[in-house]
Amino acid sequence: MKLFIIFKKELLDQIRDRRTIIAAILMPALIVPLLLVLIPREAPEADPDAPARIIIGESETRIRNIILHSIKNVRFEDSRSPSEAILRGSADLLIRVDRKSGAHGELTLQYDSARRGSALAFIRVHDLLESHFNRSAARSVVPMRISTVRDEDENRTLLTLSLMLPVFLMVFAASSTISSAIDMTAGEKERSTLETLLSCDISHAAIILGKTLAASAVGCTAVVSLLSGIAICSQAYPSITGGLPLFRFAGPTNVLLMAALGTLSVFLFASAGMAIGLYAKSVKEGTILALPLIVLGSALSSGLVAGDPFTVKCHYLLIPVVNIAYAIRSVIYDRHDAILLLITLAVTVACASVFLLISGRLLKNESVIFRS
Repeated sequence: MKLFIIFKKELLDQIRDRRTIIAAILMPALIVPLLLVLIPREAPEADPDAPARIIIGESETRIRNIILHSIKNVRFEDSRSPSEAILRGSADLLIRVDRKSGAHGELTLQYDSARRGSALAFIRVHDLLESHFNRSAARSVVPMRISTVRDEDENRTLLTLSLMLPVFLMVFAASSTISSAIDMTAGEKERSTLETLLSCDISHAAIILGKTLAASAVGCTAVVSLLSGIAICSQAYPSITGGLPLFRFAGPTNVLLMAALGTLSVFLFASAGMAIGLYAKSVKEGTILALPLIVLGSALSSGLVAGDPFTVKCHYLLIPVVNIAYAIRSVIYDRHDAILLLITLAVTVACASVFLLISGRLLKNESVIFRS
């Protein structure tokens, strides 16, 4: 009950502050759609050491030998649903031979233009086969059809959201949540109200959890505002997200899952903000201490999303914030990896718990709380 009183009091204080309204509601809802229009999009970088994974019939030994002779890092795959395999990232290129078309048949090359690894595999194989057939003694020109597993609008939308949405979510979730947590702790030190609160018959655990939940509520508002702003603006102007509205592209289930992952990050940022705010002497000092955390988290998230969406080093999943950004990106690609989500949840909760324990120790330390 006392925890709820603290939560209600802190949340009302934040709502009365105009800065909270601007940082948690207006900025995410208005600035992010504008940035989506202004920032250029490029396909994610491919891993240069990753093999080109090609699906082709075992009977097509001639084409297999041509590829193996000229392209070193190649792996031939087998799949009952080749287009789905390319869409899910387990293969890069499909080569289909139609022997019924023409004297030499017809080749169809299918790839995913939203993944640079798939696009590179297509370019290398397409140029190789075209050059080979043009040089052949019989001049056996084989027509080649090119297709992608996604249409143009879907491809642009996927690139836009996968490259930018995880980073924007982390930035606005971190900035709004941590600033609120610092105001609830270091701000109360400046206003000399923390001493009064500590003198009341309220446990330290209730104070810390109440303030953490209130800061989390502010951060959740920023996450919901950001996703709502993108959804509304993309519904009216689909070009903002590349051609398709957010809900039509991702679907309500995936949007809700992204919001849930954003909420998970918010709890981590609120816990970290509590520890920083209780240690800092003032809001200014707390903001200075928190700034590297926000910048580092944003930089790591943006660095991760520049890579191939279907390959990630295992140790990335153990890095807080980075694993959440990767999980959000996986959801955008419609991949629901239970192990990834469970690891992300476990690591985030563990880190948040550590920050809360640190906050509890700091709150008991009078030399830290009352230092000037």
